[in-house]
Amino acid sequence: MPIDAPSDKNLTATLRFLSMNPNHTSRGRRCSEIPAQNNEQIKMEATGMRGGLIHQSKAAACTAVLLGLYLFFSGAGAWAREVRIIAGPYLQNVKKDGITIMWETDVAAPSHVDYGETKKCELSHSSDDLVTIHEVTLSGLTVETGYHYRVSSARAQSEICSFKTAIKKDTPFTFVVYGDSQGNSRGSPQRASNRHQRIADEAASWKPDLMLHVGDIVGWGQNGRQEFRDHHFGPGRELLKNVPSYMALGNREVNAPAWYDYASTPEPEHENYYSFDYGNVHFVILDSLPFAHIHQSGFWPKPGYPGSRSALKGAEEQMKWLEEDLKSADATWTFVFFHHPVYISADEGGTQESLKQRVVPILQKYDVDIVFTGHWHFYERAHPMKDGKIDHEEGILYVTTGGAGGGLERPSPAKGRDFTAKLHRRYHYCRVEIDGGRFDMKVYHIKGWEPGEQIQSAKILDTVTLRK
Repeated sequence: MPIDAPSDKNLTATLRFLSMNPNHTSRGRRCSEIPAQNNEQIKMEATGMRGGLIHQSKAAACTAVLLGLYLFFSGAGAWAREVRIIAGPYLQNVKKDGITIMWETDVAAPSHVDYGETKKCELSHSSDDLVTIHEVTLSGLTVETGYHYRVSSARAQSEICSFKTAIKKDTPFTFVVYGDSQGNSRGSPQRASNRHQRIADEAASWKPDLMLHVGDIVGWGQNGRQEFRDHHFGPGRELLKNVPSYMALGNREVNAPAWYDYASTPEPEHENYYSFDYGNVHFVILDSLPFAHIHQSGFWPKPGYPGSRSALKGAEEQMKWLEEDLKSADATWTFVFFHHPVYISADEGGTQESLKQRVVPILQKYDVDIVFTGHWHFYERAHPMKDGKIDHEEGILYVTTGGAGGGLERPSPAKGRDFTAKLHRRYHYCRVEIDGGRFDMKVYHIKGWEPGEQIQSAKILDTVTLRK
């Protein structure tokens, strides 16, 4: 599968192909293990290097077969008709020397990226392979450097956007985090999207280095890709096109192939949980859904319910990986993100107990600093907790940030519980600044969601400062 690479750069392009064979492998899994859809996809990698082309035999053979089938069913000139970019561009998996750029077109089309340190975008990468979800990974870039880029497929072209490669270890940086931006049954899905857009635009105005989402990105992920276009890529456009984003799975994304279609994670062998380093922070994204499923089936902690065996296996495999990951981490700070909260003023029942029994001991063992979660649609920060008790010296800080668009829910009790430090039933997002051994977080609430409604200035709901 040839890739045209500029003579002065090494590039790796990861391209997605329309799959008509359920037995093709996808990042270590058979596609048949994921609920089948007509537009099920697989990933294959090809590497372009200076002065020549490298062909991977399996990818080349598969490409030829798939391309032939595509041309047979759709006509050789299908991509040449008018093409529209319907999602993105957006940024994934940023590194010190590279980044992944993704976008979606309404029909299969070629991929082209212009990029460079100026708006002239003097470098470019092209592939004639016909795909609908485009995934191009640039490498050989300069650490801590700003770039401009523009994507195009056939005649469809984006505006010029920007990104910055990952920073050096001791450079200060900022990230934003929020969750539950979904459109759901509590009010109009469009109103939820309006709220999400307002929050995303406000967050983008800070020009953060990263964006993290703690799950429930859409109203119901099994509805397919349109759900993600309406409730994630549309409202979050200004933020996502310029800021690398990382997502955790929420219960609204359970059994949703589209989530995997759109995500490019640092660890493709298990896309639902992964980790990465940025500056002096080790970021860990977990999948809390197995623990929720264990609870809902009555499995935890006693065995004997066949329907929960897969959930138990998924939880155990993930915790084994988590322990190894945290054991090898070498960073000043460690932050963990997942969907279901551990400490919450709501009746979360057995899911909390599952997390406390299996996840929290590992987090405590390796001195995790902060856990960010969502699921409940309000803001709550617990006092630092260790072994179920408030411990301001050695406890982990637990933050629930579930107010980015989905209809608000009522805490129970309304004023919180014994562990509660702050509680606000407000739409919000969190902005975090890291400067060496100093952590500063501000939580912003914004009013003014509807077209024509006066936008009010952001109000600070909570402020947290930690030092090491």
